Amino acid sequence: MQFIAHIRKKDKQVQTVEEHLIETKRLSEIYGEKIGVKHITGLAGMLHDLGKYTNEFREYILEAVNNPDIPSRRGKVDHSTAGGKFLYEFFHIPKKNLSLYKGLIAEVVGNAIISHHSYLHDFLNPSLESNYLHRVKEKELHEFNMTIQSFFEKVIFHLFLTLPYFFCRTFIGAWIEISS
Repeated sequence: MQFIAHIRKKDKQVQTVEEHLIETKRLSEIYGEKIGVKHITGLAGMLHDLGKYTNEFREYILEAVNNPDIPSRRGKVDHSTAGGKFLYEFFHIPKKNLSLYKGLIAEVVGNAIISHHSYLHDFLNPSLESNYLHRVKEKELHEFNMTIQSFFEKVIFHLFLTLPYFFCRTFIGAWIEISS
């Protein structure tokens, strides 16, 4: 099945989720390299639309294109939580010997991902609770396991030859752990 990230209006050209995530990662790394955070921005770019690997999003985008006269349901399908949730689950569940810095970077990147269609969310509310952590822990994403599987099958293996070895090993280890 082809998962769709965007459909261009003028000619109905489809950009797959795989193409979109890989290109966004590439562009994000170019911007991040200027300030020495290439891999962090690349990770954010690669995960920002992870939630588009769902049947729900595919149906939503096809309906919007095929029925342009019907008012848009823009924002009805949450596609931004999946990337933040993936980072949370990888770096916090099960509790590993997590370095404080890796955990904080994962949370900052995850918060940027879940905020990418709105303003950057406050990381802590006035009660010093993390709305980000609440969202990625509590929100039920019905197709999350399929989303992660599609991401590894279509994006990570595609990038396998271009990513540093330790990065691929880390993500493939995560896939095995999540799939088990």
